[in-house]
Order: sequence, then C-alpha cells, then structure tokens
Amino acid sequence: MSPSLAVRQEESEFRARIRQIRQAPPEFSAALLDALNRFTESRAFPSDAEEVAIELVSENDGSLLGGVWGYTLFGSLCVDMIVVIDETARKLGYGSKLMAAAEAVALSRGCHLMWLDTFAFQGTGFYEKLGFEVFGRQDGPAPIYPRYFMQKHISAG
Repeated sequence: MSPSLAVRQEESEFRARIRQIRQAPPEFSAALLDALNRFTESRAFPSDAEEVAIELVSENDGSLLGGVWGYTLFGSLCVDMIVVIDETARKLGYGSKLMAAAEAVALSRGCHLMWLDTFAFQGTGFYEKLGFEVFGRQDGPAPIYPRYFMQKHISAG
C-alpha cells in the first residue's frame, strides 16, 4: 500500500498518493521536465536545454554501431552516454571521433564546458586522454566504484 499525504491547502483538503512506477511512460518525464523548466524560467531565465544525439552507423548496412547522447543546458554539454556497440568497431578511434563530434555541437551552441560521470570500471583513462579532468568523486563498493565526475573546458579556436 502506498503512503498517502494529506495537505491543508486554503479551505479545501488536498490529498495525494506516492507510489513507485516500474516503467515510467515518456509522458511522465516530459511532464516533470516541463514543470521544472517553468519553475526555472519564473526565477531565473529561460531554459535552453537541447538534446544532443550523434550516431555511428555502418557504411555497409546502415546498422547502428554506437553513439553519443546527452544535452546542452546553460552553456554546458552533459554527455549522458557514449557507447560503441559493435565489439569489432572498438579500439578503432570511433569513441574519440564521437566525442569530437559532440564537442563540435557544444561549441556551435555556445557551450564552454562538457561534463560527464563514469564509474571506475568504465573509461576514466579514455576521457583523460580527451582532456577531461576529475572534479568530483563518489565512493562506494568495488569493483563498480569509485564514480568520477569529469569536466572539460572548451572553446573555439
């Protein structure tokens, strides 16, 4: 049974229920993001959030081999995920090329910073070779942790 909350609001009673959603529909996150953007805009300035999606596709059959997904917001690019799916395409420089393409998009949108997070078993060394530096660390149980928060200052020219 989900916990219920009763909140007195003006002269009427407002009741709500909190519950976990196993698989949220896209409308769920869209509604939350819309509300957050309205709140931010009412107190600061309009959100300039824009998705970044760059794909790596096979020239042979057009299949998806990997990509970068993230978003730009307030002068920075958050790289949420970079993946080279096909094992045969790894270690061929595509990850670096995907990140360079993401950086080009960020610069075209006026960004001055890229940031991401990665776990110890993932690509910390890869990102350091690309000029990223650790600005935060979250500890936890090995072998997954520590988790690193990394950033790279970027500029045109």
